[in-house]
Amino acid sequence: TRIQRTLAGDPVELGRTHALLGALANGVGKRSQALAHMNTALQIFEQYDQKRGIAHVSCNLGYVHLKKAEYELALASLQRSLSLAEQLGDAPLASVIFSNLGELVAASDNSGDLEEAEQWYKKGLVLAKRFNDREYMSRWNAGLAAVLQEQGKHNEAAACIRLALTI
Repeated sequence: TRIQRTLAGDPVELGRTHALLGALANGVGKRSQALAHMNTALQIFEQYDQKRGIAHVSCNLGYVHLKKAEYELALASLQRSLSLAEQLGDAPLASVIFSNLGELVAASDNSGDLEEAEQWYKKGLVLAKRFNDREYMSRWNAGLAAVLQEQGKHNEAAACIRLALTI
């Protein structure tokens, strides 16, 4: 079992544990701790060429950097994650990355290109619909609604909000 492999010292399982601890730390707002755990997980996954682990941790790193307004670091992590997700055919991960890119573009002081943010969210929604992930469909619609509202597209934003709530 995974627990047995972890207790036996399997380094990849240790990487997964650090990735989980990083996600938990991020969930309670401890971004520095989250980054420390995620970077440890990334080092382990890189050492053992675990592409799926690298892709997922890179996505999570991008999100934490985004939340810390470290936009260049966020973009680099998300681009790396997207490249790997496309190689692996990991559509659910790509959906998350697209949403994160939409949030990044909307938040970035450098860009402010809300139409690009809208397109990223819509790409994420297309994938989320493909595998019928109700949580992602709801969340991406809520994010898209905020971007549409910023653009003055109030009717479209309202439709996305209704859809997010309905889901």
